Amino acid sequence: AYHEVLGMLDQQTRRLRQVVEEVLQLTRFEAGHLEAHLQPLSISHFLRDLVDKINTEWVGSDHCVMLHDFPNEVLVWADEGLLEIVMRNLFENARKYTPQGTAIEVEMDVTTSAGQAQIRVIDHGPGIPEDQLEQIFERFSRGTQAPGNWTRGYGLGLYIARELMQAHSGS
Repeated sequence: AYHEVLGMLDQQTRRLRQVVEEVLQLTRFEAGHLEAHLQPLSISHFLRDLVDKINTEWVGSDHCVMLHDFPNEVLVWADEGLLEIVMRNLFENARKYTPQGTAIEVEMDVTTSAGQAQIRVIDHGPGIPEDQLEQIFERFSRGTQAPGNWTRGYGLGLYIARELMQAHSGS
């Protein structure tokens, strides 16, 4: 019982920390204090390291992140800290809406002629209705959920992810 209580406290503390971080990020956006400090970044190594961190943090949960094979050396111009926030928001969003026991997958395509990398976070949840695809990236917006399948959140994660990608001149 003692370990269960500690586990619940740890989970709630992480959740509160995430909410505070999202509110702080939102405040920075609105104040115009968001700047991306772009540097060459090996996106392949970045994703491998981040997925290792996420899987370690999620030990004991019923989800994991699985990387598909992609090239070893792919350099992009990015702010590593901001990109980590984007990816964590996408992973957490996928985790909320995917059935327990299923993996969240990461794929990457590289368009060398355009100098771009496209990263896809794939879950096995119900999906997003076509008419809500733009709306879910708005502040405080959340997708509709099946009755009895309520998930927590404030509708900031995808909004923040989009804003951070736009600060990288990406989408």
